[in-house]
Amino acid sequence: MKFNRNVSSSRRKCRKRHFTAPSSVRRVIMSAPLSKELRQKHNVRSLPIRKDDEVVVTRGHFKGQQAGKVIQVYRKRWVIHIDRIQREKANGAQVYVGVHPSKVEITKLKLDKDRNISAIDSHTTNIYRGKMSKAKAAVRKHPKKRGQRATSNIFAMFDQAQIQEFKEAFNMIDQNRDGFIDSEDLKDMLSSLGQEPNEQVVESMMSEAPGPLNFTMFLTLFGEKLNGTDPEDVIRNAFACFDEEATGHINEDRLRELLITMGDRFTDAEVDQMFRGSPVDNNGNFDYITFTRILKHGTKDE
Repeated sequence: MKFNRNVSSSRRKCRKRHFTAPSSVRRVIMSAPLSKELRQKHNVRSLPIRKDDEVVVTRGHFKGQQAGKVIQVYRKRWVIHIDRIQREKANGAQVYVGVHPSKVEITKLKLDKDRNISAIDSHTTNIYRGKMSKAKAAVRKHPKKRGQRATSNIFAMFDQAQIQEFKEAFNMIDQNRDGFIDSEDLKDMLSSLGQEPNEQVVESMMSEAPGPLNFTMFLTLFGEKLNGTDPEDVIRNAFACFDEEATGHINEDRLRELLITMGDRFTDAEVDQMFRGSPVDNNGNFDYITFTRILKHGTKDE
C-alpha cells in the first residue's frame, strides 16, 4: 500500500532519481553511522562521511580490519577509499578498493569550521532524504516558538492496552508514516472518512499541540483531556439528581429530553453520538453508573 503521494512507486523512476542525483544529495545519502562513543557524545546517529574521517569496516569482505583514514569520497561511484584497504593488480600496482559508507562506522570525526557538530540536527537529514513532508520543511524554515517538551510521565497514566490502542489510532492518522502528525495527515484522514477537509478546522486541531505532534505529544493531549473532566463521583452524582428512586438507571427518552432542553443544550446528533455504544438495556434504561466508569476508565475488555 502506498502512503506518500510525493514518492513514486515506480522502480524505474526511483532508480533513475537515485543514480542521477546531484552531488549535494549524494553527500547526504552517503552517510555513515557513528561509533557508540561518538553517538553518545554528539547525540547524532549518523553523518555524511568526508575525507580524513577515521572509520572501521563493520560489514563485508574487509570486516574487522584496523581503523583507517578516508582518503577519498568517490560520490560518482557511491564509494569511499580507505588508506588501509587496497588490492594488487595483475601488473603489481596497488589500487584502493571502494567501500560503501553503510558498511563502515566512523570512529573519529574530522572537525573544522565547516563541520560544527553542535549545529547538526538529525531531523534535518530526514528532510533531505525525503522522509519529512514539504510542510514540515517549511515549518523548519520559519519555526514557531517551541512548546514545552512532553515528558514520559504521561505513559504512567495509561495501561499497556490503552497505549497500544492510542498507538494504532496515531498510526492511522499518520498517513505518510514519518512519526509526526501534520495538517496534510489530518486532511488525508478526513478524506478517507468521506469528509471534506476544512482548512480552518484542521489548523484549529493542529494548534492544540504546543509543539511537533509526535506520539508522546499525542498521548499527552489525551491525558490532558481526561484530566480536564470532572471526577468520577461528581459525574455520577450529576446523573443521580435525575434518578429519584436511586436505581442507577435513567430512562433513555427522559435523559434525551433533559440533555436537549436543559443547561448547555445538546443537539440531536450529539445525543445520538453519546448513546452510541452506551450501556442501555432492552427496556430503554440508561445505566449511568457503568457509563461513568467507561467514561473515566474504559471498558472491561480494554
